[in-house]
Amino acid sequence: MSNGGGESVTGKQHATVSTITASVTVLASPALTRLVGYDAVMGLIAGAIVGILVTPDIDHHVITYEENRIKRWCNLCGKIWIIYWLPYSKAFKHRGISHAPIVGTMTRALYFPLPVIVAGWFGIASVVGLLAGWALQDLLHIAGDR
Repeated sequence: MSNGGGESVTGKQHATVSTITASVTVLASPALTRLVGYDAVMGLIAGAIVGILVTPDIDHHVITYEENRIKRWCNLCGKIWIIYWLPYSKAFKHRGISHAPIVGTMTRALYFPLPVIVAGWFGIASVVGLLAGWALQDLLHIAGDR
């Protein structure tokens, strides 16, 4: 479904939900910090931000809304991002295992381990938080597809 500008309405809706989720995570961080600690919450916020750009749709065989957004911010970075994810999109059928809750998040975390490595510098709580925030974004995306 197109909005006339070549961008998927569904992609825009996913992006809106992801941005709201990350924003709510940031706003809730003081209360969450009291519950699970600073490192876990910083990881959770980082995961929610990573989940804005590294979505289950990165398996799509067309340029996604998120990839187009990166290209608009920085054309060269967008092209590099698209090329980087091309083997992933070839390896996974759209809405296949990459859209499976938790498992799909783990496939992307293994393929793009940089956020996990950086979170690891801050400790296991940060890694767990990062993966939880990223998985939450993915779960909301998958729910929106249904």
